[in-house]
Amino acid sequence: MPGQPVQLSGPQYKAIGEALMAAFNYDSLAWMLRTELERDLDGITDRSVGFVRVVLETLRWAEGEGRVDELVAAAKVFRPGNDLLQALPTEFATAAQPDPFLAYHKQIVADLSSERYQIDRRFVRLTLLLDQGPDAQGLRFIQDPQHNKYDNLATLLTQVEERALVLLGRPGSGKTTLLRRLQLEQSWEELAAATGKLIFFVSLNGYRAASPDTAPPEPYEWLRQEWRRRWPHLPPLDGYLQQGQLLLLLDGLNEMPHRDKEDYRARIGQWQNFIRQTSHFGSTFLFSCRSLDYSVPLSSEAVTVRQVQVEPLSPAQIEAFLAVHLGEKSAPIWQALQQDSQQLALFASPFFLRLLVEQVGGTGKMPAGRAALLTGFVRRTLRREVVERQHRLFAPDTLLSEDDVQQVIHDQWATPLDLPTEGQLFRKLAALAFAMQTGWGAGEGGQVRVPERKARELLHDEQPQPLIAAGIQLNVLDKELATRELAFYHQLLQEYFAARVLAQQPDPDRLAVAWRSDAVRPSLAELLAKLAVSDPLPALPATGWEETTVLAAAMTADPAGFVTQLIPANLPLAARCAASPEVAVPPELVERLQTALLARLAEPQADLRARIAAAEALGELGDPRFPRFSGPHGDYLRPPVAAIPAGTYTIGDDDSGYGDEKPAHQVEVAAFAMGMFPVTNAEYRLFIEAGGYEDERWWTTEAARAWRRG
Repeated sequence: MPGQPVQLSGPQYKAIGEALMAAFNYDSLAWMLRTELERDLDGITDRSVGFVRVVLETLRWAEGEGRVDELVAAAKVFRPGNDLLQALPTEFATAAQPDPFLAYHKQIVADLSSERYQIDRRFVRLTLLLDQGPDAQGLRFIQDPQHNKYDNLATLLTQVEERALVLLGRPGSGKTTLLRRLQLEQSWEELAAATGKLIFFVSLNGYRAASPDTAPPEPYEWLRQEWRRRWPHLPPLDGYLQQGQLLLLLDGLNEMPHRDKEDYRARIGQWQNFIRQTSHFGSTFLFSCRSLDYSVPLSSEAVTVRQVQVEPLSPAQIEAFLAVHLGEKSAPIWQALQQDSQQLALFASPFFLRLLVEQVGGTGKMPAGRAALLTGFVRRTLRREVVERQHRLFAPDTLLSEDDVQQVIHDQWATPLDLPTEGQLFRKLAALAFAMQTGWGAGEGGQVRVPERKARELLHDEQPQPLIAAGIQLNVLDKELATRELAFYHQLLQEYFAARVLAQQPDPDRLAVAWRSDAVRPSLAELLAKLAVSDPLPALPATGWEETTVLAAAMTADPAGFVTQLIPANLPLAARCAASPEVAVPPELVERLQTALLARLAEPQADLRARIAAAEALGELGDPRFPRFSGPHGDYLRPPVAAIPAGTYTIGDDDSGYGDEKPAHQVEVAAFAMGMFPVTNAEYRLFIEAGGYEDERWWTTEAARAWRRG
């Protein structure tokens, strides 16, 4: 029978939770609760949230009902051979003075242990590269095992003096997961041994004005509001920040809603001011941002914001991830990836690697690229609701037609990117994504979290609530109950659905980026004046539609026309689209793009950042100066060479300060040719893939052979 509520201490909560996880699975825990405590587990929680959260919510229920002692006693009887359970005491005294932050950390641990966050114990650690700091002489980032490499954010934070950092990475690189994992680990630590530290995670896609005609609040005030709104019964945020006890995790700097580039720079400036005004308290601020969108640095003359780069997964990490999640099925998948450098590069992103694991586990098929991966995710979640759960929202002739449902049941699709289209569900979700990305305010862009009432308006439907409920059920939309706001679960999902609209309604003007020196703002000179000597040069300001456009190019009925229209507005982005393995364009269009990119590289009027963007796009598309061939030892790139004619040449120098360069003398040299450029990464990668490190004949000196052997 229910008794007085109790509050377990952090160590008690952790010990009981770990013992229950080790001793039971969902079915056995449900049976024990039903037979011994006369309680239905389905009335406490839901199987779909994942077993870790099931256990923690069961424990929270036992605290609230005052039945912790009963729960532990029943578990001991059910599992007499479990050492963790048997080591637990028979009675648990509640804290004399309830600690509100104890409940806070328990809630964080329970929430982040659910399946929706996918932070499981099989986590393959990512590689974090810390920059060398603004005073470094030379490169800001050094990709060397001896220089500032970490595999744990908590460890990194203990080893740097600066209390403001920004985590940079490509789309899907795991930035949010890293922040959430840090939040989870720190909350577990607070439960195990309270230190008074407060961890607050907040998504910056909610940092916006109350109305389109007003400016957003100052960051400090906005953070106070967010804290009060989410945790109204806890003490204010101010005390923790001012005592240096706050770990503030600010996710998605690039996702802040903004009207235009000037407005975005202004909002970055507000966060710069916040850091400058509060950094002396000693609290820690950790931002995350897409690398491409970090065009306006957070650092200022007053406060340095260190940069932490999330490295792509290495081949060894990809192989380990596949082995952990696919077991014996991983071997043929890994073998296929090794044969395709484009696919291997795609799955160096944890987000896409997880989707690959889910798709291979469900269908056994390798997807062609990102659009197919995301389509596969949506199909799998839809099939789960239609076939396995038979959810009423997805019944025939509701949001889906009868033919739509049959298509899902039989898994029959005309192309790898098809979704059900007769019903309104996916057309409406695509329109919602496009509207949110276009900006629900006065031209605001980026991923935004909108009030649910606004989302209903954007859907333009007489009954929008079932559409929203279906999106949430599919894990496509995410609703924050405390604030009643909606967002797409991941920015890549918003971009995927927005791309379905852009594919049918191309809009090159939306994607235009200035590239001439006299048109780019801020100018190169203005930007360099604000950078430290060793700061990386940020890319040109982005439109926010880059990833959406690449996905749309894969979905359009006329990929060649789509890419061609894009060339005048954004040449590097057009090349990225053409380089995608899911986009089929004719060879003559590829050649046209390559020629235009080479011309941009040499254009005197081009901003340096535009030339770099052209070079990077050329690398993705393929540099015609380095044609690929197959030889007896494997594939190779043939570089452009300079012919050196035979003749008599003077070498050496009588005035040299080095003895081995004297004297000047003439030698006869036979005709030969040499590469015009240093060996590129792409050339050397083929040497590695061909087994160059395993074949000793390519290591022609004893010193080289000794180095290779280690």
